[in-house]
Amino acid sequence: MKLIIPLAFPCLILMLWTVACGGTQEAKAYSNRGETYRKRGQYERAIQDFDETIRLDPQFALAYYLRGVANQALGNDSAADRDFKKASDLGYAP
Repeated sequence: MKLIIPLAFPCLILMLWTVACGGTQEAKAYSNRGETYRKRGQYERAIQDFDETIRLDPQFALAYYLRGVANQALGNDSAADRDFKKASDLGYAP
């Protein structure tokens, strides 16, 4: 029970924020959650959120880069290379 409460509250806040926001702010919310998943080693979930970020805002260069990092961690090197190239094409430089 101790683990559920600390994780549930931030997720609830993020969900409420996401519903209230539109467009680019919604994309940022998904990107932020994806980055949290990535940092926790939950790469598949991170990729799902970065996919949604990109669907909402196809010019969100950081989302391509972070999805590339998650893909690389999973050994999906060709997908990672495509994401890194797209991020670079959009002007992102780590």
